[in-house]
Amino acid sequence: MEISLEDIYGTLESIQESRDRILTGSRRIISLCSRSIILVHRGRPEQAAGLLDEARSLLEPLRKVAVPRTAQYLVTAEQEYVEASSLLGLVRDDAVPARDELGVMPESYVLGLLDTVGELKRLMLDQIRSGDPDSAYRTFERMDQLYLALYPSSMYDKVLKESRRKMDVCRMILEDSRSIITEERRRQELVRAMGFEPTNS
Repeated sequence: MEISLEDIYGTLESIQESRDRILTGSRRIISLCSRSIILVHRGRPEQAAGLLDEARSLLEPLRKVAVPRTAQYLVTAEQEYVEASSLLGLVRDDAVPARDELGVMPESYVLGLLDTVGELKRLMLDQIRSGDPDSAYRTFERMDQLYLALYPSSMYDKVLKESRRKMDVCRMILEDSRSIITEERRRQELVRAMGFEPTNS
């Protein structure tokens, strides 16, 4: 019995150390990704990319210490990394990064992309307010494409935690954004019909 318990305690100690290290590192990664998203919205993509490089450098060693019992604690940090990386890629007119490119777990990738839809709405609103409706239309199209690509994920809610709830949120965001973008198009058309150059006033 003593030998068995000694082995068990050693295993539990390793699991706990792995968990603690992942949680501590994840807090830093989440902070970096949040700041990166803010910089993207402020029109500073190069600085945003620098923070994502730092986040990636912190993620890599955490993946090495993760064991089957603790890999789940990496999901939130990876999810934030996917969200920030995808937003930056879309702002730069690049494709959404592939999962292999980001090196994240499948669930982190899907959940992160679902969260990206909300950030795209924020970007779309900023573009409308700044008098750039064409960019806003393109952003909405990307939101719609992303939503359609992610729609099947809601079927796997039992194994992909929160996917259905996040998909429901995405649908509401998309519907609201569609109303906003439709109203903006009508406003632009009305202004042109009156013989004026459209503005964002």
